[in-house]
Amino acid sequence: MSTKQSWSDGSVTANAGERLEVVESMIQLFTSGIDRLSEIQKKSLDFAAQQNAEWVGLCKKYATGPSAAPSLALLDLTNSTIERSLDVQKCGVDLMAKQSHVFADLLKERSATACKAADAGMPIVREVIGHVMTAHKSAVDFTAKQAKAALQTAKQQLGSDGSPVHMAVDSMERGVEVLAGAQKELLDAMSEPVQAVQ
Repeated sequence: MSTKQSWSDGSVTANAGERLEVVESMIQLFTSGIDRLSEIQKKSLDFAAQQNAEWVGLCKKYATGPSAAPSLALLDLTNSTIERSLDVQKCGVDLMAKQSHVFADLLKERSATACKAADAGMPIVREVIGHVMTAHKSAVDFTAKQAKAALQTAKQQLGSDGSPVHMAVDSMERGVEVLAGAQKELLDAMSEPVQAVQ
């Protein structure tokens, strides 16, 4: 997986084609390994069938006379049973190889779809985060206005200009403004990494 990171502006880019290429290479390696393994298994089954035929041939060669007739029939039955069993095993190997290829193709499709979805979804994520940040900033502004209104009412009811209460309320108003500004800056800082992803 290849990603590029630029430390100067904080943006991160990841090419969907590069991500897909890595996945496809791994899937190709998997499927070629499955093909090799199935060929090895089928060849070993062919060797087993050949070995069985040689054993049956050897037993038939030395089974002579009228008393050997039931043995010869039993040898033929055993030989055909083993050959069918080996053919069934070969079909099973072919089926597993075919299923592995189907699985690999499905994985390729899902990987391509996932990369496309991630690339297509990023603008939506940015938009949603922008709306959320705007809503939070509006809530901060509303809270700050409410706090200032409450402090103004307290200032009018509790003291005259220059009194200690008046100065304390002025200090609280400045604190609310600073706090609201800090919260907005924090929200901006939190949204920057998502906005920087390309």
